[in-house]
Amino acid sequence: KLYNFFSTHRWNTLTEYLGSKKVLKSFSQTRWFARADAVSALQEGHKQIIEALMSIAEDTEQPRETRHEALSLSRKMGNLEFIILTEIWSTILERTDKTSNFLQKETIAIDVATNLFTSLDNFIINLRDKFDYFELSVKEKNSESDCKDLSQRTRGRSSRQAFFDGSAPSVQLNGKEKFKELKQSCKEFVEIYYEDASEKELEMECLHLTEYVKIVQSSENEETNSLSEIYHLLKENKIEDTFPNVEIALRIFLSMM
Repeated sequence: KLYNFFSTHRWNTLTEYLGSKKVLKSFSQTRWFARADAVSALQEGHKQIIEALMSIAEDTEQPRETRHEALSLSRKMGNLEFIILTEIWSTILERTDKTSNFLQKETIAIDVATNLFTSLDNFIINLRDKFDYFELSVKEKNSESDCKDLSQRTRGRSSRQAFFDGSAPSVQLNGKEKFKELKQSCKEFVEIYYEDASEKELEMECLHLTEYVKIVQSSENEETNSLSEIYHLLKENKIEDTFPNVEIALRIFLSMM
């Protein structure tokens, strides 16, 4: 609906606000790449898209129906729940797309493909413990959104329960503490090498790779603990394109040793 709204004569307005950011894409029902690209564009240019909609809504030369639709779309996009789900789906589709690209290669090893697919499944399941992270991240970047805590909504099932089934509190607590350490490490790295890596993508790649390493260790009964061993695993299994930010981070770190 949003893509269709910005018709030919409104497209220039959108691109003016987006600048160098990705333009909106139509949502494909079949291609994972197109889905990932469409949601990524929506997530990355969220603020600018709302600004473009508001400029149309406030333009008195536009038809009344057009102005009303632009205002309605901007309000929906400014809703906290909408923004959080956009962030979550952007993460899921980005990881799915990277995995899908690897699985389409002609020269993949069956065991590597199986491990990567299973690790993606585990990664998505474990995202249910990261709802608070997405909520906090969205609030930090969108202070003007409808920032009522989703966890405080009592009518029916909460939004977090509707999206994730949840897991045991003790497991959640343990996972959250570990994730805080990982998030801080990624943040510190990106502050220095901001031109080489994306903080959010690096965090999610680390979580996905963690699941992959667990599966490899379980199947081979070998520990893969050192950073050099993990880097070697990426190269040996030829999955560096699936974890590009991790590969960059490891390469920079190991070159300094």
